[in-house]
Parts: sequence; C-alpha cells; structure tokens
Amino acid sequence: MKQNSKFKYLLLLIVITSYIYSTEILFANGQINYQFKESHPFKIGFGTTPQSPTTGNLKISLKINYINSEQPMIKGNVSFLARENNQQVYSINKNMIETIEFGHYHSNIEIPTEGLWVFKFTINDGIQTNTITFESEVTKRDPFQGIITSIALLAFITALSFTIRTIIKNRSNQSVD
Repeated sequence: MKQNSKFKYLLLLIVITSYIYSTEILFANGQINYQFKESHPFKIGFGTTPQSPTTGNLKISLKINYINSEQPMIKGNVSFLARENNQQVYSINKNMIETIEFGHYHSNIEIPTEGLWVFKFTINDGIQTNTITFESEVTKRDPFQGIITSIALLAFITALSFTIRTIIKNRSNQSVD
C-alpha cells in the first residue's frame, strides 16, 4: 500500500508541475485574450495563441467591430505587416482569413526571433480603409514545456489504466464470491 501512496504523490507532483509550466499550451483550445484599441470607425481586438508570443508558430487573431453599432465587420479585407522593432530586415506581410464567426480574422505566421514585434493591420470594409498598430514582446520557446506536458499526459494515462485495472479486478473478484 505504501508504494501505491508514493505513486499517487508522484503523480500529483507531476500534474501540478506540468500545469504550472504548460498553461500557455492549455489555452491553445481557442480561448484568446484580446487587447482592444479604437481607430474610427473600428474597435479592434488583437490576440495571439499562445497568449504570450514565442518564437516559432504564432496564431494572430483580430476581432473587428464598428464602434457605433458594436456590429462585426462581415465584409472586407484585412492584411498585416509584422516586423521586429529593432530590425527592419525581417518582415512578414500576409492577408488574414475570416473565421466562421463574423468579425473574427486569423492568420498563422512563423516568428524567427525574439524581441519586440510590431503588428500593423490594414482594415478595409469596402467603404473606408484604416490602419492600426499593436506591439507584442516575443520570447524564446521553453524547450521543457512540451516534455513536461508529455510526461504529465503519460502519467495521467498510466494512472487511469491502473484505476480501470483495479476496478475490473475488484468487480471480477466480487462476482466470484
């Protein structure tokens, strides 16, 4: 029984540690925290996944509503230019794609370097064109984050397997009695 108790404490420690180190991965379920700015006639929300941008793949999301009516912009074009603030050499220029939800636009990009990045969005609804800028600090990806998450997942699957095995064993012992 002592060995089983040690296993439970080890499993609990792994789960808590992985939660602390992998909250950014857990938010990859579509939840995006937007920072909002207004640039007449638009109210624009900017968000990224992961929430704290890291080098590598980055999902950029925009939520565009009209200030006066709070209605989403359902027709139009959105493009952006992303560049590292200190180095004009590297820049990304892309169009964004509207998602299923009206007024939501997204794009995936590769961010090669850490530092302060500037995202300049050009929004055109067919009547007017406007430009707005957001800044975001990009950091290096933590190499241990994926490893810790994988270990926690493996530990969870192992614990679940042992639990199911114990339940089945207990039921089969009860049916014999």
